[in-house]
Amino acid sequence: MSQPERPEHPEDFDPERRRGLAMALAAFNLAMDEVVTESQYFQGRREDPERVAYLGDIIERAAARQRERERAAPS
Repeated sequence: MSQPERPEHPEDFDPERRRGLAMALAAFNLAMDEVVTESQYFQGRREDPERVAYLGDIIERAAARQRERERAAPS
């Protein structure tokens, strides 16, 4: 069996980056689960605005960290 290809960028192995990405992806999935479709709304389901805001903050912070990493990366 062949070895999987290693990413070209060593920062892909950064544990802090991986942890942040995992948290952002989990928050995104949970946020999508919170979205109420029209049919669910008429069945009585409602979104929890505080939870949506909390999850959105996690996603926003992850995006800000990524933008900062991209700005700091040598071109």
